[in-house]
Amino acid sequence: EHDMAQNAYSYRELSQQAGVAVLVPFALQHTWDFVMSQGRASADDDFLSFAINEARSLHHIDDSRIAVLGFSDGASFGLSLAVANPDIFEAAMLWAAGFCLPEP
Repeated sequence: EHDMAQNAYSYRELSQQAGVAVLVPFALQHTWDFVMSQGRASADDDFLSFAINEARSLHHIDDSRIAVLGFSDGASFGLSLAVANPDIFEAAMLWAAGFCLPEP
């Protein structure tokens, strides 16, 4: 977990240079509960909604330019979030997604 926190922190300087906000959430367990339950669990979804809204309340976030990025299980979660919430996520940058719920 420490290495993941250091990795997330490394985005700070790059995001400041680019003038963007980067939110790097971690799953509450070893992977996203959405993935383990095939879309039936919502604790991680609730957590991510809270984190996005908290970031929006603390920083100026252009709501028309929110994107999701994910790899593997995070890509499946991110793809599912983007497809289900096109009014929130302008773009999805994904690598190695295993599934999407609901199907596009």
